[in-house]
Amino acid sequence: MMLVAFFLLAAQVTQERSTAPTDRAPDLLPDYMVAFLGSACDMQAEDVHSCWEGLGEEVWGADASTGTFQWSQQLYSTIGHAHGLASSRPLWPPVSSCINPQCTALSTQRLHHVEPQEAILYTLSDGPITTMSFRLRCRVCSVSYHHDYYVKNSSTRYYYNGHFSDVLQIGKHQFAEVGLIKLWTYNMNIAWMSASNFANTYTLSHDFSKYHASGIVAGAG
Repeated sequence: MMLVAFFLLAAQVTQERSTAPTDRAPDLLPDYMVAFLGSACDMQAEDVHSCWEGLGEEVWGADASTGTFQWSQQLYSTIGHAHGLASSRPLWPPVSSCINPQCTALSTQRLHHVEPQEAILYTLSDGPITTMSFRLRCRVCSVSYHHDYYVKNSSTRYYYNGHFSDVLQIGKHQFAEVGLIKLWTYNMNIAWMSASNFANTYTLSHDFSKYHASGIVAGAG
């Protein structure tokens, strides 16, 4: 894990290459980079130098986006989907066992009935991203557990006690970050921006074109 963190962080900080040729990795990193990587990866300076000696050329040749959210999301979109992985931010319920007090199942018995579905997550900084949401169902009492709520008797919705998610479901296949929802509220209440105008500015700020083909972007129903 330490080497993974070193590689990803080093790939970012070494984008500052004004004092070194860009065709090959320098033999030594500047002191301030060594200090940063040492603190961030919990390494001694000599360990940073050793890691750079072994990984420097690979780090130096890494793309500028390596380690960023956009980089990981692109890999999930192009490769992960074929292997059942749609996003680096899958949406799971916060529980792994049934919490229904009337259920006869043991509280330590894990929920094994999993129902996945494709979804779009609207984020504040990265725009809409494809993801997967997962519903867990108790085989004994049939309570269904969703990302931010659970359903009893096939109709009554309950919210998790003491759990405050940073993502809320706003439609059958649509989710949104709480920060983005707050921004909607602020723009409507303070800036008097209409919902349609906010949607237009959000669309202009992010590229929606690759999501329309999925058929799960439009509409929140």
